[in-house]
Amino acid sequence: MVADNCMGKSGGTSSATPVVAARAMFTATSAACVVGLSTVTTGEAWSGFGQTVIAALIQIGGFGITTLAAL
Repeated sequence: MVADNCMGKSGGTSSATPVVAARAMFTATSAACVVGLSTVTTGEAWSGFGQTVIAALIQIGGFGITTLAAL
């Protein structure tokens, strides 16, 4: 399972379904590739910190696409 501070609304103590590592890696890879696929509902499965990490990965992926387009 993913670290408690990354999942659930209140530090992993909520009634949200825990996110297993494979789903976390899939979501992170999808965000970094700017695909946007997820096996869980982002707003329900991830805490604010987790959502911030996903948003940052999306931005980093977008910068990569923009860099390649500029070359």
